Amino acid sequence: MAYEKVKFNTRSEWLENRVIGGSGAAAIIGENPWKTNVDYYQEMIKPTAKPPSNEKDDPSSVYWFGTHAEKPLRDIFALAHYDEYEVIPPPSVEADGYIEMYVDTDYPFMTATPDGFVIDKATGQKGIYEGKTATAYSMVAQRAWYGAIPNVYLYQCLHYLMVLDDCDFVILQALIRTNDDKWELRVYTLKRKEWQSEIDKLRQAEIEFWGYVVNKTEPPLLINI
Repeated sequence: MAYEKVKFNTRSEWLENRVIGGSGAAAIIGENPWKTNVDYYQEMIKPTAKPPSNEKDDPSSVYWFGTHAEKPLRDIFALAHYDEYEVIPPPSVEADGYIEMYVDTDYPFMTATPDGFVIDKATGQKGIYEGKTATAYSMVAQRAWYGAIPNVYLYQCLHYLMVLDDCDFVILQALIRTNDDKWELRVYTLKRKEWQSEIDKLRQAEIEFWGYVVNKTEPPLLINI
């Protein structure tokens, strides 16, 4: 394996050491509709370890809901697919006293902290589990989830496959709220062999981006339309 495990005793400590995580991958290549590569660069050189207190503690906030939905969503997946997959939850501060981060040994600025792992009971292959909550109030947003994963989440999954090189696939389960206040639960599978060329491109893009961070030079703005 070309990665190592690093343990942290608190979430704040983990956030302070995360460097480039999966959530930054889409921004780096210009595929995040809410954050540019320049925005992400600014976060790298002026990091903050905590979310705004009103988001962390407010049950109506997206951050609060997504954080609290993580375990129930993983449990639902494990129950619904018990005959297909063994689901391995990640360690948590509450249950285990620590959080694990996976760090690329060749490029230590590349890190991964997925929502869990799965083992395919039929093949023995190891995969990554990632859970998401999302809103899709517009028809454009709803169409983005039909038959595909929106790029902002797709590249997070590809980043995880890049760091966790002993994993063959990613399962992304998304709980999506639509404008008629209905909820849809969707499951997507990404196989490494089908995405390897894109994973290789992402690795190169992250290496180049980190060069800008190290040199404290703002990268050229990337916007993919």
